[in-house]
Amino acid sequence: MLTNGQDVSYLGMNISRKGNIITLSQPGYIKAILEKYAPTKKYVTPCTEDLFDRPASDMSSPYINITQYLSLLMKLMFLATRTRPDILTAVCGLLTKCKAPTDADQKRVDRVVGYLANTIDLK
Repeated sequence: MLTNGQDVSYLGMNISRKGNIITLSQPGYIKAILEKYAPTKKYVTPCTEDLFDRPASDMSSPYINITQYLSLLMKLMFLATRTRPDILTAVCGLLTKCKAPTDADQKRVDRVVGYLANTIDLK
């Protein structure tokens, strides 16, 4: 049983309780992502309103390495389904483009990583 004011780490997830409020976070996992995929900018939101759009300029964009793209997206999906539902829409939107990701899609993934860098302590 988690007592009031106690912090517990379980499988990389930090669990804390203060009164009737229980919070979950994974700052260590986010730091590991940030070390491997260092963002160039920090963002206030995980995506823009054009997430699900595929403009003509995207179609002419060169395709990127699908293995690296999916590897990062799977890490983000793990994070989104455990402790960070705020990035879930962005990650799911990016997964719809996993068959043939372009440079524009990679920039959208980089935005999610930049958002995590800005909100690493969000619970």
